Amino acid sequence: MGFINSRLARLIISAILAGPAYAVFALIRNFPFSQITTYSYVEYGLTAFVSFFVLFEVQHWKSKFFDKSLAWTKRFILRLLIEIVSSLFFTVIVVIAAYSFLYKVVWEMDIYPPSIYLYVTIVSFIAISFMLLTNSIPIIQEWKNSIIQNERLEKENIIAKHEALRTQLSPHFLFNNLSTVNGLIEQDPKKAKQYVNKLPEVFRYILQHRNDELVS
Repeated sequence: MGFINSRLARLIISAILAGPAYAVFALIRNFPFSQITTYSYVEYGLTAFVSFFVLFEVQHWKSKFFDKSLAWTKRFILRLLIEIVSSLFFTVIVVIAAYSFLYKVVWEMDIYPPSIYLYVTIVSFIAISFMLLTNSIPIIQEWKNSIIQNERLEKENIIAKHEALRTQLSPHFLFNNLSTVNGLIEQDPKKAKQYVNKLPEVFRYILQHRNDELVS
């Protein structure tokens, strides 16, 4: 599955996103940096880190569950819609829980609804981007496996047709015809010549009916 789908990668990505999260939010809200304390920055960063990590873990296990019940190669559009809708659903839950904990429990402040909408919008974009990134690897792998399987089936089909042809034009069949020709040459050369002239038509008839049997 690659490094991108490992827990270490999810931890690193969560840390990268959580580090500047408070500064970015302050810029969006035009909040003066002079009023940001180190303590509040650390609290916000830790909350964001845990939130991102929990969200990415949920995304990972959710995708693993759908890999077993709804593979990308079988129902791509349906799987994509389910992934997006479920990502948005879990994002809303995680964001509201993290926001409520930070503002109501840690900072003891009132909840500001517009901030929640902003958080949900930003984190939803991040969550869907993460979902598409991590699922691109299994999608490509399933696509490659599908191509390999089709090539294998095609090869097996060719081998089966070859075996059918070899069975129908068996050495026993050819030996019987050659024995008949040999006997006719001694008894009636004219009939032997006619028999030899008819052999190509017999072989052609066998090949034509061999194709009909394989199709049926």
